[in-house]
Amino acid sequence: MNTREHLGQGAGSTFGNLTSGINRTKDVNLEIKEEMLPIDMSDDKITLLLELEQNFKDNRKLDYELFPEVTLNSYNSNSFVSGILGAADYKDLPTPDNIVPGYSRPVSGGYFSEKKVQSLLKSFIDFFTGKQKEGSEISC
Repeated sequence: MNTREHLGQGAGSTFGNLTSGINRTKDVNLEIKEEMLPIDMSDDKITLLLELEQNFKDNRKLDYELFPEVTLNSYNSNSFVSGILGAADYKDLPTPDNIVPGYSRPVSGGYFSEKKVQSLLKSFIDFFTGKQKEGSEISC
C-alpha cells in the first residue's frame, strides 16, 4: 500500500503580522489546493525548510497585507512561500499558473537567517552597554 505523509508549512495574518506555522489548517487541507508545484523534498531539504521557518518565527514580524504589491513593506502567505523557497536555495522554480498575489514579492532571505537574529541581538547589547561604534546605527 502506498501512503503519503504531508507536512504543511505556510504563513498568514495574525493581528496584522505575517506569522508562519506548521500544519496550519489551510495548509494541510489538500482538497482546497488549486495547484501544487513539484519540488525536491529530500530529508535534508525538509529539515532545512523547518529550520528556516523557525528562524523566521524568531525574527521581527512583518506587516501582512492581502495584496502586498499595493502597500510598501508588507507581505502575504505567497510572499512567505516564495521567500522561504529562495532561502532554501531552490533554483529555477516554475512560476505558478494561477494568480498568486505576493509571490513576486518574496520575504527577504535575511528573515530566515539565524545570523540576522544573532546580529540584531549583538547590536542591541552593544547599544545598551555603550560598546556601539560612534555614528553607527542599529538596522533591522
